[in-house]
Amino acid sequence: MNQNKSNKLRGVIAKYATMEGADSKTKQAERALISRRCYAYRFENPGAFTLDELEKVQRAFKIPWEEISEALA
Repeated sequence: MNQNKSNKLRGVIAKYATMEGADSKTKQAERALISRRCYAYRFENPGAFTLDELEKVQRAFKIPWEEISEALA
């Protein structure tokens, strides 16, 4: 995944996580049911998210799939 797509996906996740009240990486990881260490790595390297993890993030923060797909396009 190139840097532009990574930045866009991080921005989308951060936006919706904040809107859902998860303002720290620890809270975000807990809400997404992903270990803190794994979440921190994946957030810094979004191309490493598995589909399962991305679905957990999407559900936890109620991110529309359209915004995720736009970030990855």
